[in-house]
Amino acid sequence: MNRTAPDGVIVEEAARWMALLHSGQASEQQVQALAQWRSSDARHEEVWQVMSQGVGQLPSATLRGVPRQSLLRSLQAPTSSRRRLLQGGLGVVALLGGVHWLGRRESLWPASDELQTGIGQRQALTLADGSALILNARTRVAQHFDSQQRLLQVHAGSVWLDVATDPRRAFMITTEHGQIQATGSRVVVALQDDATQLAVLHARSLVMMASGERQWVEAGSSARFDARGVLQVQAAGNADAWTQGRLEARDWRLGSIIEQLRDYRPGIIRVSPQAAALRLSGIFPLDDSDRALQLLGLSLPIEVTRFSPYWVSIDVRAA
Repeated sequence: MNRTAPDGVIVEEAARWMALLHSGQASEQQVQALAQWRSSDARHEEVWQVMSQGVGQLPSATLRGVPRQSLLRSLQAPTSSRRRLLQGGLGVVALLGGVHWLGRRESLWPASDELQTGIGQRQALTLADGSALILNARTRVAQHFDSQQRLLQVHAGSVWLDVATDPRRAFMITTEHGQIQATGSRVVVALQDDATQLAVLHARSLVMMASGERQWVEAGSSARFDARGVLQVQAAGNADAWTQGRLEARDWRLGSIIEQLRDYRPGIIRVSPQAAALRLSGIFPLDDSDRALQLLGLSLPIEVTRFSPYWVSIDVRAA
């Protein structure tokens, strides 16, 4: 197995190490583990130096004294499970040999039954039953197909799926919040921090929450649900715009837009709470995050500051 990490993975690892170091809460063992990571690959050190240039221009108050949880949440973590890993996992890195263990836990080298994409990468493919699948950036799924079942587990990110009809086997999509029976449907499923978002584009789908509650979602509708039940039902809109490289926002918080852009840009995008609360509508290019940030700066009273290619800070514009 080739365990040479791609550049996007190295940037993510460097960002997490940097967040821990600048939180002021790194232990001596963690500092030693960071040194080992930097020296283990010339690319690690190169990325670290580039990102450090940006961090060096930040006032120390920007990071020091910030609670570790809040700081780590500023990274582009796609799932709550990754955030849980970051809260407690880095302290174990030094004890278990460092980044290799971290990579295995985060499936940087996925198991044979898993599919995953990296930063800024979408992937279209056809499953064994003929269903069409598109993975959004930073998405990880596992497929389990046999003579009795068709099961797709979404562990991170979002997927577009056009399900092939099979009268013998229902097509089930599972997340940590429940199951979706999507036989014959065209759907978009997005795993969020605390809920799953289902948009039904064709036919209808049945949502089965962990609580036992069930609800049909009709074509053209979108349902957001957690393990306890359905939280919100609204029009699906253009939930599949990302398959064409577009982010279509309709009265979204800036913080929500940045969460989407983080999947398409390596490094860190830091947004102040005041800026994150601003709302806007618009269409932004996912595959050109620099252009998207420029458009956001023109549309809102915000200041977009680029400290380095891997560190961007967004705050409200001074009066």
